[in-house]
Amino acid sequence: MNLPDIQLPKTPFNDILRRNCTVSSSCKAQIDAIVSVIDGLEQELDPEIHRIQVTLAELLAKKNALRDQARMLVGLYHPVRKLPAEILAEIFLQCIDTPWLHDIGRGDYPDGDPMYADEVIDVPPSRFIKLCKMPLALSGVCTLWRKVALARSELWSSISLVIEPKHQTTDALLMGLWLDRACEQQLFIHLSAQESMEHGSHDMSEILNLFASRSQQWHAVELLLTSSMMQHFSSIRHRLPKLQWLSLGYTDNGMHTVHVFEMAPLLVSFQHAENAWPGAAAVPWDRLRHCDLGCSGSPGSYLRVLRNMQVLETCRLLVSSGHEDFDLNIPPFDLPRLRSLTVTENSTDPFPQPFRFFSIFKAPALRELSIQDQLFGVEAFQFLVPWIQHHSNLQILTLRAGSWDWDNYHTGMQSTLHMIEAITDLRELHLLNGVFPGISEALMRALRGASLPKLELLVVEYDPSASIGRHQPPMNILKFVDAVSCRLGTSLRQVKIICDNDQSQSQLAAVMATDLPLRIAELRHAGLDITMTYFGENFYDESTW
Repeated sequence: MNLPDIQLPKTPFNDILRRNCTVSSSCKAQIDAIVSVIDGLEQELDPEIHRIQVTLAELLAKKNALRDQARMLVGLYHPVRKLPAEILAEIFLQCIDTPWLHDIGRGDYPDGDPMYADEVIDVPPSRFIKLCKMPLALSGVCTLWRKVALARSELWSSISLVIEPKHQTTDALLMGLWLDRACEQQLFIHLSAQESMEHGSHDMSEILNLFASRSQQWHAVELLLTSSMMQHFSSIRHRLPKLQWLSLGYTDNGMHTVHVFEMAPLLVSFQHAENAWPGAAAVPWDRLRHCDLGCSGSPGSYLRVLRNMQVLETCRLLVSSGHEDFDLNIPPFDLPRLRSLTVTENSTDPFPQPFRFFSIFKAPALRELSIQDQLFGVEAFQFLVPWIQHHSNLQILTLRAGSWDWDNYHTGMQSTLHMIEAITDLRELHLLNGVFPGISEALMRALRGASLPKLELLVVEYDPSASIGRHQPPMNILKFVDAVSCRLGTSLRQVKIICDNDQSQSQLAAVMATDLPLRIAELRHAGLDITMTYFGENFYDESTW
């Protein structure tokens, strides 16, 4: 390769440049002439530089191609190619996700407000789950993977589809292919309809008939559809021999009772989802073990259903109305197998008497109880505390309040103390959304004394910046930490202090006791797993203590 033999021009100014001296104006013409020569030399070099850059790019491209070829050749003896088809298939199965499938009877309610009269719960976008196309992706990698994917029908047994009129033709073709590849496998199905279809007259029978034709393979199904779509499944009433898990919700008012599922012999888990009231579906209540009665019912309607569920194990319900019509003369009954109960009181009644319905039934096997009330007051404890005292085998108790509406500090403390003293087998206690001072005082007395001998986990939500309830100060956090220290060396292993607030972390820290971080650090060094969090993050950085 011949390069231009270009030498840097010599100038009489080199010595001046080294000394950083100035030159006279008479030298300007001579300097301009030298610069002009330099510009010309640069222009001579430009074509050669461009040619070399092109050549270098071509060489680099060839080098990368050679490297890629070598990598592919080495990959021929990679261990993944030696995996037996059975192991590869099991790996594929782990890639299939069913995010809509959950333990019915426990967990959070869907977003949106409860239904009152003609109102409809807004269905959050997250409830419309698109098809997981992972099986298609896996089957498109290579011949071996395609052969394995097509041979394992379990890969195709999970289907999530958002029904939309504009995609009905292509969806019908895809779902037909999907179901054919699922062969005779039990099916896990999530079907939802876009809200824009609520008031339309779209004929979606092609898609619905396709799924109805496979009803004998239904195992776990969630339907979030319009009322008219739900009625379309009337033909499968006696063709659900394998259905065990069912969630039923509406994107409209859903005021028609569905009788399709009352003949499902293996159904054990059932959920009333959005806009499904307690009478929205006829199901084999006497065989259900896990049930979510929804968020659109009243105490009376829930009790009429519960009394028929003698094998019920986990239950969740939200009371939105109906306290004024509640009849305390309802015959009492037992739920002998109930072990987990979640109740949310969200009534808008002007003068509700929450939790009165607790006096109607007993659950002798209950181990987990979660109570949430928008306004936790004396009325709530009037019915709740005696009921909890009669269920002394509780192991997990959660009390969550929108606010604590008590004027009487002494009443709150005594009621809570009596309740705590009765449940001697308690392992976990969660006091959330701020703690009324009377309740916190009862808790601290219990921690200093002999109550709660088996307590392992204590979770408290603490707001240092605002009053809780009516004219009440926040919990004394230092006294609480002192009380916790009395349990060092006992069954208590973990304490979580949740400090979620609209204010910034630095603003909250400014109103807290200055020695709180040190006190928490001392407990941690003594072996107790105690943390204070701010929206899931550590409130204090231990490295700064």
